[in-house]
Amino acid sequence: MTDCSRVRPLLAEHALGILEPAERGAVGAHLAWCAGCRKEARELAEGAAVVAQGIVPAEPPETLGPRILGTARRTPRGRGRRAFVGALAAAVLAMGAFGWAVAMTGRAEQLEAAARSAAERAERFEAVVAQLLLDAGEGRVLSARLEAVEGRSGGGRAVILDSPGGVD
Repeated sequence: MTDCSRVRPLLAEHALGILEPAERGAVGAHLAWCAGCRKEARELAEGAAVVAQGIVPAEPPETLGPRILGTARRTPRGRGRRAFVGALAAAVLAMGAFGWAVAMTGRAEQLEAAARSAAERAERFEAVVAQLLLDAGEGRVLSARLEAVEGRSGGGRAVILDSPGGVD
């Protein structure tokens, strides 16, 4: 699956973590070398994280199950099966939505942790380079925070090593 036109339709499912294992491996292999698809996958994952943070998990009321079963028992047989199946489908759908919300909340927390970890690694790298230049007695480290383009998420840090010997 090396063609972008085959991978792009799968990127939303990839961002949600619901691809089949074979597809997940193929998409991952493609993303390893394709910067365009990797950028789109990252943006979709960020969008999924934002949506997941906005979802407030809700517990179905404890009385829901008994009410559904009570209604199903009281309805006549012919109509009752359809009503029971409908009620059961609604209950399954509600439980599925709750499970999805919980899963997305966990995914958002994972993405936040990964972002914090990357920022910490960048800061440690900058400190190590600054110490190396200080120990060498020459050069300097110029560092600046990069802001995201207006209306987009992201950002980062730029680090420039400036040595008088020309080996930057």
